[in-house]
Amino acid sequence: MSRKKVCIFCGAKIGSSKEILIEVDRLLNALVQADFDLVYGGGRDGIMGRIAEHFLKNDKNVIGIRPEKLIIDEPPNEDLTQLIAVNDMYERKAMMIEMSDLFIALPGGIGTLDEILEVYTHVKLGYIEKLCAVLNINGFFDGLDTLLSRMVKDGFLLPHEKEILVVTNSADELMSKVN
Repeated sequence: MSRKKVCIFCGAKIGSSKEILIEVDRLLNALVQADFDLVYGGGRDGIMGRIAEHFLKNDKNVIGIRPEKLIIDEPPNEDLTQLIAVNDMYERKAMMIEMSDLFIALPGGIGTLDEILEVYTHVKLGYIEKLCAVLNINGFFDGLDTLLSRMVKDGFLLPHEKEILVVTNSADELMSKVN
């Protein structure tokens, strides 16, 4: 029987916060302990590279899904269990959604935001029934939570729909939501 797969969306840059890296490492330890394999963007740099290395050194399968353009522009991690080349970001996200059981966004850039919102939209519309979460380390995703609250206040999002995107402030809190 294959292990469950967590898809982690995160930055291709390392960022400037030591606190973020400490909490990311707590989450990675918990996910490895819970026997998850990893699906991610296939990068070797930044938080992306950090998560891949953590799963690999703990003998977990690491599947990178990377558009061909990014393979050329930003070479992938060469040590992956599997690297899947796709045509574009749309195909990448579709494959990630299909392959994964759980989705977590860590601090990152605009690509991270795009990816987690795509999954959130699929869950909200009922296309998939999988946990979709953000790890809101040091308030990184406070702006997103504020925007979603405004959507509820102004009648564009129902309160229960907002709750579909699980927002937690710590790795322990997030892992308590994972079944």
